[in-house]
Amino acid sequence: MPTTPPDPSSPKIELLRAAYAAFNARDIDAALALMTPDVAWPRAFKGGFVRGPEEVRAYWTEQWSEIDPHVEPLAFNAEDAGRILVEVHQVVRDLAGTLLADERVGHRFTLEQGLIQGMEVCSLLEDNRCDEAVMPSSLPFLAVSAALTAAVCFFFHWPVALTVLVFFVVWPLVGTFITADDDLPGGWSNPDGTIQLPWKSARFWADVVFRLAVVFAASAVTAGWTSQAGVFWILCVSTLLTSLGLMRSAARNKHSTNDS
Repeated sequence: MPTTPPDPSSPKIELLRAAYAAFNARDIDAALALMTPDVAWPRAFKGGFVRGPEEVRAYWTEQWSEIDPHVEPLAFNAEDAGRILVEVHQVVRDLAGTLLADERVGHRFTLEQGLIQGMEVCSLLEDNRCDEAVMPSSLPFLAVSAALTAAVCFFFHWPVALTVLVFFVVWPLVGTFITADDDLPGGWSNPDGTIQLPWKSARFWADVVFRLAVVFAASAVTAGWTSQAGVFWILCVSTLLTSLGLMRSAARNKHSTNDS
């Protein structure tokens, strides 16, 4: 999908800069004033989307009670269908100040009548195009999953392996497929049908298999020094190698697409 730098002084860019400034200042009212009544916003660290300003308010309030994110826009690129892809430097810390993530990601915005109608988070390719076909496997998401796993195991005494399965695999998968209608051609995030569906991407399944490797590792640790643990370690290594193979396949596909 081609991208071109828009006029940095255009109203659209000023709108997005104001939204980032309001988010970083934790000024929810100022940020929500820049959104349409039907805005769709990603639950970046938990999967799925929220809709409408009040759901965005509730999500951000919950997010800021758990982590301290700061997002700085670095570059703006105009895409097809009037969307804007923003290259963002994202720094996330826990409430004690410990660094959880320091990364570059993409934010794709859909605008309507001078307001933000939708946003989606994606990985950035080398040429600053957006690669959407992944589950939310950023370090912040994994950190939140690990924290929830620890809390549930400690307070509710769930089996470790089952809890890891729920928060590392089932939860993000359910979030992805609940919002599948948004990703289908004609959906708000794919109105012209040019974006690849997540579950048709090797990167998506590489992420799923990687999460399964985490589940097998947790099962092996729980089993201790037994023959059953050995089976789980074999499954863990096998799934990690499978995930690596899928990632390499995705990289080859990306390069062949770019070359063409």
